[in-house]
Amino acid sequence: MDGEAVMAESVKGKERPNSVDVVICGRALNLIGDEEPEYFRALARYVNKKRDEIAAAKRSSGPYNQQLLIAVNAADDYFKERERRQRAESQLSRGLSALEIVKAENDGLIAERAELARQIAELKAELAAAGANTVRPLPKPEPPEPPVGANIVRPLPEPEPDVYNKNAYVKRKPNHRRGGR
Repeated sequence: MDGEAVMAESVKGKERPNSVDVVICGRALNLIGDEEPEYFRALARYVNKKRDEIAAAKRSSGPYNQQLLIAVNAADDYFKERERRQRAESQLSRGLSALEIVKAENDGLIAERAELARQIAELKAELAAAGANTVRPLPKPEPPEPPVGANIVRPLPEPEPDVYNKNAYVKRKPNHRRGGR
């Protein structure tokens, strides 16, 4: 069974799929499927772009090798994109996990805030009910007066001359060599 017959059998009983004529590698093809016509045109542009890249690099020695290189390059792009997507999904999953943790912490803080607000309201109600019995802070006491005479500073008595030191009251003789008196 050829490919057209298989495609025809697979679409029997369904709504008419989209059919688009495109040119890939210089050959006219009719692509049939459920995707929009622009999707098929984008596929054709992609394959032709890969062919042009290979032709510019002169990496093929014939049309068959060129087609194989186009297929390998397309598969390479697919695998790289799939790996990039898996990494992005992994990062997204880690980010969502972190977000759940932060959300749980936030919910806990909101509940704690509500409890503190309730306690404040209870304390305010208790104070209002106490009325005149409300405890007020005491005024700051004045410092006590110092005892009489406590602030008097008396000078220390002069020391008595040392009677055993005979040089204590001796005047120095002037040194005539230096020109002093």
